This record gives sequence, C-alpha cells and structure tokens, in this order.
Amino acid sequence: MGTYEATVQKAFTASHDLPLPAGDREESHKHTWVITAAFRALELDETMNVVIDFTVVQDVLGEIAASLEGRNLNDLPDFIDGRPSAERVAA
Repeated sequence: MGTYEATVQKAFTASHDLPLPAGDREESHKHTWVITAAFRALELDETMNVVIDFTVVQDVLGEIAASLEGRNLNDLPDFIDGRPSAERVAA
C-alpha cells in the first residue's frame, strides 16, 4: 500500500508591516493567512478508516485562527522585534 495523506486548512485575516532595507518600514497592510496542517500515515485508523479525525484538527486550527483574526501581528510577543514575515509566521 501507499502513503495516505490528509490536509486541513483554516484562514484568518491579520495585518503586519516589515522593516525595509533603507531603514524605514512598509505601511501596515492586511493579508488573508492560511494555516495548513498535513498528516501522513502508512495505515488508516482502524475505527474510522481515516488518517486523522479532521474535525479535531479543524477545532484546533479554528482556535488558532480565532486568536489571530483581525490582529496586527507586530503586536504579538513572538514578533516584538517587528519582523512578522510570512516565513516567521509559518514557523
């Protein structure tokens, strides 16, 4: 058999701004950010015959997205340095 994969996504809208090479900052702007969680398994769960119960994952991602919805990412403790780039938000 092959590998099974399931992905779950949730979106939120948040703003941010980044420092520019010249030393100033770009204007604060919004993005729709998409959180994607991917799961792989060699075998399916015996009870539900799935990789993972996606409703549980949806609930967790929903909580994360709700906590970030409408926020300015620059205000979050993880980005106190003022650099909430897409790469760092993903990490």
